[in-house]
Amino acid sequence: MLPAQIDAAISLQSRMPLWRETNRAFQVLRERVPGFELYAALVKVATVNQLYSTNVYAVARMAEHVAAVMANLQRL
Repeated sequence: MLPAQIDAAISLQSRMPLWRETNRAFQVLRERVPGFELYAALVKVATVNQLYSTNVYAVARMAEHVAAVMANLQRL
């Protein structure tokens, strides 16, 4: 990314208090539910789906996929 793009993103986020609070919620979730075991992936996928309105209907299937991908990455 270009420095101007980063500056623009920082400026935009400073004007969007709900974005800051959403980021804080994700930080708390990361601290309290570490890792990507299936239960953790399920909580994280459901949270992203709700807070970002991604409209994922198969949340459990997506969580299984995320858990599998993250497990494969740890093996590398």
